[in-house]
Amino acid sequence: MHTLSNKQQIALNLFTNILSMGIGMLVSILLTPYVINKLGLVAYGYIGLMNNITNFMAVITYTLTSMVARFLIVSLEKRGPEQASDYISSALVTNLVMVAVLFPIITIFSAYADKIFKIETEFVTDVKIAFVIAGTAFLINSITLVLAAYPYAANRLDISNWVSILGSIVRVSFVFVIFSVLSAQIWLYNLASVLQTLTYLIIILFFLDKLLPGVKLELQRFRFDMAWELLSAGFFNSIILLGNNFLTQIDLIVGNRFLPGDIVGMYAAILLLPNTIRNIASAASLAFSPTTIKLYSSGDMENLRNYINNAIKFIGILIGWPAAIISGLGVPILHLWLGKDYSDYKYLIVLMLLPLTVSLAAHQMYIVQQASNKVKIPAIATLLFGVTNVVLAILMVSTFRLGIFGIVLAGVITATARSVIFYPLYSSLITRQPKFAYYQGLFFPVSIAAITCAFGIFLQNYVPIRNFIDLFVAASGLSTLYFGLTLVFMTKSERSEFLAQSLAIIKRHA
Repeated sequence: MHTLSNKQQIALNLFTNILSMGIGMLVSILLTPYVINKLGLVAYGYIGLMNNITNFMAVITYTLTSMVARFLIVSLEKRGPEQASDYISSALVTNLVMVAVLFPIITIFSAYADKIFKIETEFVTDVKIAFVIAGTAFLINSITLVLAAYPYAANRLDISNWVSILGSIVRVSFVFVIFSVLSAQIWLYNLASVLQTLTYLIIILFFLDKLLPGVKLELQRFRFDMAWELLSAGFFNSIILLGNNFLTQIDLIVGNRFLPGDIVGMYAAILLLPNTIRNIASAASLAFSPTTIKLYSSGDMENLRNYINNAIKFIGILIGWPAAIISGLGVPILHLWLGKDYSDYKYLIVLMLLPLTVSLAAHQMYIVQQASNKVKIPAIATLLFGVTNVVLAILMVSTFRLGIFGIVLAGVITATARSVIFYPLYSSLITRQPKFAYYQGLFFPVSIAAITCAFGIFLQNYVPIRNFIDLFVAASGLSTLYFGLTLVFMTKSERSEFLAQSLAIIKRHA
């Protein structure tokens, strides 16, 4: 396969990551109002609830899948393709065993879904079937996560992203067609996710030999000691994921227990906004991750520190842009998109989005912790932050009667505390750097985003936004303000580096 320079490949990875996320965002933009119109807000809330539950199930498989790429890269660098073949084959066999064990558990859980959650009578059967199908999509996806280690180790994330784009197209096409032919059902919506994951699985299998020609995926290469090594190394990553889920995936679960179904459904629709920002951050972070791991493996801690700080600032600026625009224009965006008045949730939207500029950019420091394989302390810390969030969320909604605002506030407090206190200090410790080495650039993007957001909210009081043209003009103006402030307050060297990284992406795909 054609080889690019490291800078070109990073630019290509970043471009396709963002493009893939953009296509995914477009799919969600198209599907959400359509599905809400077909199913109703209450049913849409159940879809979000199922997504939360499957994300908690992922804690089990993540024990394995979180470390496959790292072991594949390290074994290729140090021992060659034979050992790498043993690792990836052992990972796949272990994953298939997990799938076989989890499927009957998912089926039983689905049968008692109405006993575990509050489900309106008319949706009980539909939700039970939908839970089984959502679980099936999750299990297929767990297999693809093992195979995704191939493009990751080959630093060809662009291939994985193109396949993901095709899967998104398959998903949205199926939903529009099937809802036009048959009566809309929640389980039919989830069936589209099964087709999406199958598309990725089938196509990525074709690329395996081309990505890593010497690495063979053979079931007979399974080694129990390697499987155990992967599971042991990934155990604390799973604890971290559990903590992360407690931080980000309990909103609808708590809401299901304490709030009316229509409120939960409406909040599920709003959740697309921060989830979109999270996807953008994940795509950007993933583009920098292979180099982060290689720098740590080489022992060059000073270059690693500079690289991480630059990555954090770049990611922060990148996600701060949509966070500022969407939070500043949240009410008209939701009104034009969903046809509903969200004026009462104006500041809730701001609270949901702006803090992400810090917390998501800081996540790049976790890649350093993962590369060092020193994840025990981060796992315990994240779990503690997560449990604190659950307790706070329940107290906010049940004792202090703050409703959905209280659930969001709890998440902001705990996630921000982890990002600005634990991540930087622990990363400096394991890389033997000064205590405040990783604070450089962490708060700059959110400051610019906050100013831009405030201007957007102020603008709505004097300039009515009645249609998409008005919205486009307002968003363009805020974007100009955002990047203008960004460039003005950057140092000369930072401006040069930021523009160089941006131009590299544009030139590569002009």
